[in-house]
Amino acid sequence: MSTTHMLVILEFSGSLDRELWVKLEVGLDSVGLSAQSIYSPTHEMSLSLTAAPELVTALERWTQDYRRIATPTRALKPESIRYMGSVDPAESCRQSAKTLAQEFKAWTQADAFRTLTECMLEALDSRHHIRFLIRANDQRLHQLPWHLWRIFKRFPWAEVALGATSFRPTVSFSTSSDRQSHDAVRILAILGDCQGMSVSFTIDALAIPQNS
Repeated sequence: MSTTHMLVILEFSGSLDRELWVKLEVGLDSVGLSAQSIYSPTHEMSLSLTAAPELVTALERWTQDYRRIATPTRALKPESIRYMGSVDPAESCRQSAKTLAQEFKAWTQADAFRTLTECMLEALDSRHHIRFLIRANDQRLHQLPWHLWRIFKRFPWAEVALGATSFRPTVSFSTSSDRQSHDAVRILAILGDCQGMSVSFTIDALAIPQNS
């Protein structure tokens, strides 16, 4: 029995901190169809979402906290760090991530977004192979924790892609000879600064020339 491939497209227009419009399309994915087939959605819906200033604030706070602890570990000297009573940056990041998760869940559980979710649940099935494409020009929408959305709890195996509103899904139909030409795997190894570290074993294991 062949697997049914489904494509879900969510296209956002507007700004997250102002009025936001979203268009939903659900249909058979051309990946599972012939090369001559054209994507044609079976379910469509357009809705207006209210501004989410609290979500924007939570996202900005988490981004700031995350950047504070994103310093390369080799540049840190833990034995010399003193917080002098201030908040631990890692703990602050965990708390802001928790707040962001709460605000995101509240946003996706609002009436309009819940309507989108119910439409998708009606169109999708656990036996489907599902691809999600989330399109938006507001980059903040790409930074949201979409994995926490209820739809992905229901279909955790779904593939997700993010892109601008001008992006369109494309499908390439490869032949057996094309696949054979891609059998070889190329590995890029970046070892970084090896000062004070022995990387000879890694170099030998990867067969990397010493002067590379």
